[in-house]
Amino acid sequence: VKYYVDREKTDGKYMSTMGVDFYSVDKIINEKNVRLHIWDTAGQERFNSIVQSYYKDKHGAFICFALNRRHTFRMVENHIDDIIKYNDGNTLGYVLVGTHLDIVIDKTSKRAVTKEEAQQLAKKYKMKYIEISSRTGKNVDKCFDIMNDLMSEYINNMDENKSYPIINNNSNS
Repeated sequence: VKYYVDREKTDGKYMSTMGVDFYSVDKIINEKNVRLHIWDTAGQERFNSIVQSYYKDKHGAFICFALNRRHTFRMVENHIDDIIKYNDGNTLGYVLVGTHLDIVIDKTSKRAVTKEEAQQLAKKYKMKYIEISSRTGKNVDKCFDIMNDLMSEYINNMDENKSYPIINNNSNS
């Protein structure tokens, strides 16, 4: 999220979100001025009671897991179920995001989730899937472009200068 908003790459030391972080960024999408509100929520179970309140009335959700940590992938379906439950069944644009791509490519860490497994889960929930690296910036813009395209249907039917909340549920720890 920080790379997309501030163009700030990580230094290779990954820090988990503690509770919720908030970002706001102005973009032009489909020739309309849009302010994206991005809520970066912690994926750890201990923060569930806090983050669930942020799921209400959101238009998009990134469901993130670490490519090198299998347990984070196993949590994905729980996060999707929670988002559906607490968003009152509202339709969302979902993007499944495999993070830490850089460390599985350079073999600093072993890949624990195959691309095929992730694609299969994404297909089950009718989501797009992408792998990213916040350290190198690889595919980060593309990831948000996918979400922006998914939300363009909402935007085309809404007023200019309206805010569109997005959830980034981060299960990386």
